[in-house]
Amino acid sequence: MRFPKYWALGEAVAAGRGGKRFEVGVWRWSDTSQADADAQAREAAEELAKEVTRKGRWPDGHYGYADRPLREPVLQEFRNDQGEQTAVVSRNSYGCQVLNTTGAMFIDVDLPEEKVGCLGGILGKRARAKAAALREQHEKDELARLGQWLVQNGDWGVRIYRTHAGLRYLVTHAPIAPDGEEARLAMVQLNADPLYVRLCHAQQSYRARLTPKAWRLGLKVPPARWPFADADAETAFDRWQQGYTAACAERATCSFVGALGPEAIHPHIQSIMNLHDETTRVAVELPLA
Repeated sequence: MRFPKYWALGEAVAAGRGGKRFEVGVWRWSDTSQADADAQAREAAEELAKEVTRKGRWPDGHYGYADRPLREPVLQEFRNDQGEQTAVVSRNSYGCQVLNTTGAMFIDVDLPEEKVGCLGGILGKRARAKAAALREQHEKDELARLGQWLVQNGDWGVRIYRTHAGLRYLVTHAPIAPDGEEARLAMVQLNADPLYVRLCHAQQSYRARLTPKAWRLGLKVPPARWPFADADAETAFDRWQQGYTAACAERATCSFVGALGPEAIHPHIQSIMNLHDETTRVAVELPLA
């Protein structure tokens, strides 16, 4: 897993079309020291400023989602008996807790969302009923896909969860390396988001969101992001987090649907599963967010 301890924002001045000058910023990281992160950030910002000035525009493809470590604070860390890191709970850019694992394989499958707008009366009721029926059919199709896949992979055990946006699978029979071909093929064949497949390979970990998204709770995203620029930014985030934590009490992140394949759960997966199920509140009947 790639969660560097030190981060720094490098800034430099570039010139765009017409000679207009503006500031560019680049985040860089280090596991060695803050000074090393600072030096790398300054150098990267200066290189970017030169490239922007030379081309007169922002470079294509800069800041790919899956080609660098995630800038997220580590809230909890878990290791096995050999001292190897097996899981990390981090906090993403919009304030959710996320479970990252090196062997417990999570696969999220999004379902198409039908927009029904703000129609009221009979038309609104019909539109919502149609959207619900379409979603139910899409879910059945994906579960059928999973069932057919398990016929060809009979040694795999899978727990199935329902999320706000679709389905989540947890592979339970054995740990699976996130950057291996076995994982890639399974995720592709089970219709996982292609960006998620890339991310797992690049970050050498799987990810599963544990807590609700803020906007599904009627909240805005956090006013500041880690690492915080100053004490005021951190205080603003702490105030936001208090409201977010209170709002989370009224929502769950997953509900348990069922399990397929062998019943035995690998010991490594069991502990991860327990953490996931408790934090996402799968045993509580609450709206999903």
